[in-house]
Amino acid sequence: GSTMEIARWLGWPILLVVPCRNAGRSITAAINGFIAEAGGEELFSGIILNQVNTESHAEYLRKACSTLEVPILGALPEIPELNWPERHLGLQPGVEQKLADANELAEIAEKYFDLNLLVKKFPALSASVKQKNTQHSTPQNFSKRIAVAQDEAFHFYYAANLEWLRQQGAEIVSFSPLHDSHVPENVDALLLGGGFPEVFAEKISTNKSMLSSLKKTVESGMPTYAECGGLMILAESMKLRSGQNLAMAGVIPGMVEMTKRLQHFGYCKIALPEKGEVRGHEFHYSQWSAETNRANLWDVTRHSTGNFRKEGFRTANLHASYVHLYFPQAASLIAEILRIYPKELAKC
Repeated sequence: GSTMEIARWLGWPILLVVPCRNAGRSITAAINGFIAEAGGEELFSGIILNQVNTESHAEYLRKACSTLEVPILGALPEIPELNWPERHLGLQPGVEQKLADANELAEIAEKYFDLNLLVKKFPALSASVKQKNTQHSTPQNFSKRIAVAQDEAFHFYYAANLEWLRQQGAEIVSFSPLHDSHVPENVDALLLGGGFPEVFAEKISTNKSMLSSLKKTVESGMPTYAECGGLMILAESMKLRSGQNLAMAGVIPGMVEMTKRLQHFGYCKIALPEKGEVRGHEFHYSQWSAETNRANLWDVTRHSTGNFRKEGFRTANLHASYVHLYFPQAASLIAEILRIYPKELAKC
């Protein structure tokens, strides 16, 4: 599922961006190794040397790479304005960053890239790659209204998941656990996705009206799907790395504790009676303190090792898990959780 692998499947040209800070001639060996591992130079249309130290360093690397079969299309120095901060789960989300001005980016591209060669190597994809029409009809008359948490703290959603819900006749009603005072009214189900609730934990904890609304909503019997960050906000409390323990909604027993080490990472699978195998992904630096004694949702098997553990929490109307699912692959399960029962589930 890497970018390279997907490009190879689709037959798309690959632009290889190589980190070059303090690099010497050995960078060519690394590039050749990567190209060979990917399947050969015919898959690559060009190379960008990234984070070169100086203009003379860039020229030195260009000469070193002159023996490569794939052309160098540019050498970009480190530009502080374009630095994108990292966080424990990867890059800081775009919703928290101000994007660079398009005109400034154009000037940078003109200065450091061979645009004529780049355009020649990457003709308009519409002319070279025939894509299937992926548009799907969306029902005009919605049969369900689903409240979806969407703000700075909760935004880890596959776009295809929300699109799949719309295809089933669901209207997405966005709300903010950070800024709103209660769950939207007149909704049929609740979806709490992943994100960075730990970064905004103090603000979440002080929004007592929202936490109370979440608790009342779930305990009233509303179908609820809580995924990773969603599980965290529904716990009794969240303990930060600083040792501060902050109250959460109190729907799920026990505390969620932030950890310095990655707890679970990678693809996983779950065998469900009568529904087949569900595949998912985990990536989190927190642990649910009651998992050993109170986990009752399912057995999760790690794809890379085959190890499994009891994970997640459920009630008659609540599905809470650290596992991120791709809804079209887990269609029957999601339909059951959110109680979406169209005559025929749409396929993506």
